[in-house]
Amino acid sequence: MEQIVYVIARKRTGTTSLEEALGQIPDAYNLGETFHLQKPEVDNFYRFLANESLGDWRFAHPDFLQQGWERFLRTVCDRESKQRLIVDLKLDYLEVLPGILWDWDALPDRRLSQIRIPKILFVENVVTKIVYLRRRNLLARLVSEKRARTTDWWGTQHGYEDHPLVKEKNSLKRPLHMPSQALISQIEWETQEGDFFAELLPKLADTTVIYYEDLYDSQEAFSSLALDRLMDFLGAPRFETRQWPVNVKQSRETFEQVIENAEEVRLALDRHGYGWMWQ
Repeated sequence: MEQIVYVIARKRTGTTSLEEALGQIPDAYNLGETFHLQKPEVDNFYRFLANESLGDWRFAHPDFLQQGWERFLRTVCDRESKQRLIVDLKLDYLEVLPGILWDWDALPDRRLSQIRIPKILFVENVVTKIVYLRRRNLLARLVSEKRARTTDWWGTQHGYEDHPLVKEKNSLKRPLHMPSQALISQIEWETQEGDFFAELLPKLADTTVIYYEDLYDSQEAFSSLALDRLMDFLGAPRFETRQWPVNVKQSRETFEQVIENAEEVRLALDRHGYGWMWQ
């Protein structure tokens, strides 16, 4: 094992499409969302700990988890005969493990200590690379996440019409109520959070910051960013992708169609300088 690449972001930021593309690098293997507690895939870190009789991770010492993580990664590399691992690391999933995987001292600002950098991510003698994926339009991200949580539809437009909620209840098309004050507070928080991580992560490992809007604007943009710039960043060979993320949107609906209290939200965005997010 020579390199670990962490694609770090919040949900609804395009991580899945990006890590699937990076997983096509000839010497890479895509571990996906290995830290997801409920994911059924074979390559689940917590399932590995259980299967190897390494004890209950919830009560384990951080040093034990560090050793378990390294053992897990090397097991996967040996099995797949790969030297580069891609990990889809959603910040949301790691919030559920506050005193175990996270290092309180990593964050100088305790107001942002709700999300902490895992100690176990760094393996001795293995190069760590971080791709920090952000989204400029946080309104779009928050609407997308609320729609997903409300309907349990975490996919994109592909397969949308076949989803049971569309066929039976049509609930994917029901307008969402977005309390404007809470929405503005969350946008302000995530803006601060994003700026903080963009400054912090490069201090921990070699990091590049990419925006969702730049990456998924077009096939040409994806090719330029993901297949050219990122290959240079990772020191990886160029390759011909077998799939293009031509459609990463959850639905084709406009904010007026999706948000029940659309006018209230639009006015609140204007008042706080976020009116551009409505467009």
